[in-house]
Parts: sequence; C-alpha cells; structure tokens
Amino acid sequence: MDRRELHERVSALALEVKDMVMGGEGWEPDGTTSVPLDFMDAFTLFQFGVYLEEEFDVLLVEEVVRSSDHTTEKVTETVARALAEQT
Repeated sequence: MDRRELHERVSALALEVKDMVMGGEGWEPDGTTSVPLDFMDAFTLFQFGVYLEEEFDVLLVEEVVRSSDHTTEKVTETVARALAEQT
C-alpha cells in the first residue's frame, strides 16, 4: 500500500467516525488533503485509534491519542511508521 492509498484509508475511517459522531454530509477522501480531526473528543479519538489498529493490525492507540496535532496526514504518518516498524 503506497502513502496515498494509506492516507485515503485513514481518511475514510475518519469519515466513518465523523458520520457516527456528527451525522450529515461528510467529505470524500482523496488521499492528498489533510483534514483536521478537531470534531473528535478524547473518547472518539481513542475509538478512532482502535479502528486504525483493527484495520492495519498495528498498535498505535496511545500514540494517536497522545499526539497534539490531529489531522489525517499526521495520523497517516503515525500508521506508516507503525507499519514500517513491523517489517
């Protein structure tokens, strides 16, 4: 999976969480646009981290929750780093 595909999947998961939390119209992930995740409170951010762990089979909830800059681009960097450490 290349970086753009990874970012598209992270963005799609963020969209699913946003739909659950806020409902309504979302945005279409294109793999290039970094989207702020400021709609997520601490619990929602934790749940998003759990979804990411399940999707990519990596451990990263704590790192996602600890991060101070919550955007899909930053989360993609975190996932990519975790995936690289597995190999």
